Amino acid sequence: MFIENGGDLNTIIIYATKHGTVEKAVSLLKRNLKGNIIIANVNKHVPSLEIFDTVIIGGSIYYGKVQKELTQYMKKNSRLLLTKRLGLFLCAGHPNPQQRKIEMENAFPKEILEHALLTSSPT
Repeated sequence: MFIENGGDLNTIIIYATKHGTVEKAVSLLKRNLKGNIIIANVNKHVPSLEIFDTVIIGGSIYYGKVQKELTQYMKKNSRLLLTKRLGLFLCAGHPNPQQRKIEMENAFPKEILEHALLTSSPT
């Protein structure tokens, strides 16, 4: 149950995974966050973002791109995403920090990447 007033922040982690690595990362992330947190696979049902204060979006890189379903979701919901506290992450990033930065830039629409409070692509 999510509390809209006077409670913890409501957070949704939206992700796409091909082999399960991102799903494992999302589970670890959820364990380390406070508040009301739900997880939504973009290939299944994603609830309306209206009740969420914070949105975290993550996927993995294959041949320099993030999953197309995640890209489509971000494009379709960009207007609403730009009203939220936003975090972004990638799994399976390049070991070179400069290349990881390029992967982040290629994975997320520019306006969403610029709006994000936190971005991460760990080694």
